[in-house]
Amino acid sequence: MVGSIGQCLGSLRATGEAAPATFKASVAGLTRFVYLDGLAHGPAIELIEMVGEAA
Repeated sequence: MVGSIGQCLGSLRATGEAAPATFKASVAGLTRFVYLDGLAHGPAIELIEMVGEAA
């Protein structure tokens, strides 16, 4: 089992695959609501930050 979103995406990149940017952006959009409510956990925050850095 993969421990974090970053590790999962890293595994995909290592095999020549990657999650589409639209997928990452749509998930980040959904998790922003959780983040703004102060309920986000590590993976949600990690994904939001990663998508923000890639933009």
